Amino acid sequence: TYSLGVEIGNLAGVGQMRWKVTDVADVPARAREIVEAFKMYGLPYLERASTMHGAFELLTAPGRAAWVHSPIHAARAKRVVGLAKLLGRMDEIRTLIDENVRFLIGMNDSGLKDFERFAAQLTSSPAAASR
Repeated sequence: TYSLGVEIGNLAGVGQMRWKVTDVADVPARAREIVEAFKMYGLPYLERASTMHGAFELLTAPGRAAWVHSPIHAARAKRVVGLAKLLGRMDEIRTLIDENVRFLIGMNDSGLKDFERFAAQLTSSPAAASR
């Protein structure tokens, strides 16, 4: 499985979006605004992110662009390598592992060892990795 997500305001390119309700009379208008924002930004995102190929593209975007979809670096690294395996991108896996190891080292990420164990298991056992 893979999972990712993003705040609607980040999809819209404006940062966090908030809808202020100060009175019960505000609720219908705010609800319409939320639904419109979801239709405009959320539905297209879900359509793209709900496929393995789309998720892979989002999670491998350059630099911080991928972070909004999966902000925990080691978890994102696992998702990227796992998706590459599931998508049959075998020729890219070693490069993806190496890039993510370098990145995690550079970030002094506490999940590095866990990612390395995951990558070793994924690349050492074709039968186990294809289940």
